[in-house]
Amino acid sequence: MIVEPIRLADEERLEIPLTGTGINCLVISGYAEFNLDANDARHSIHGDEDDDGKALHYTAHMVVGPTWLGVRDVSPVVALAGYYHGNPDEADIGGYDIQSCTWDTVGLPPPNTNLEQIRLKVELEIRGGIQHKIQRLAYHLVANGVLSGES
Repeated sequence: MIVEPIRLADEERLEIPLTGTGINCLVISGYAEFNLDANDARHSIHGDEDDDGKALHYTAHMVVGPTWLGVRDVSPVVALAGYYHGNPDEADIGGYDIQSCTWDTVGLPPPNTNLEQIRLKVELEIRGGIQHKIQRLAYHLVANGVLSGES
């Protein structure tokens, strides 16, 4: 199931100068917040309604960072930064597993179709029942390419 955050916190950015190359290199970190309401299937990461021990698989898509004319490479990492459990004395088993973090780019809508942003694609699983929820994921990445003038 693909989910997206309800909001991204303000990012921290550090530019590493690559003088004379025409290439920009950025270090970017931030937080993505997800909805704690399990009824919001598009923005919520939670355990199974009926079976605490059943792992539910999610793919979190997070569009992060500035706009680019072209992205050459990205080295991302994602970690759990916040969770919520509404009834921990009733859960038989619980847990989280971030399995991978890959990336691609997504184009902007017209009139900026020549620009793109980085999309992190996080594969993860969660157990512990419907009250076991991921509230926040932290991300950190290094990216290089050519920034747009609108970043």
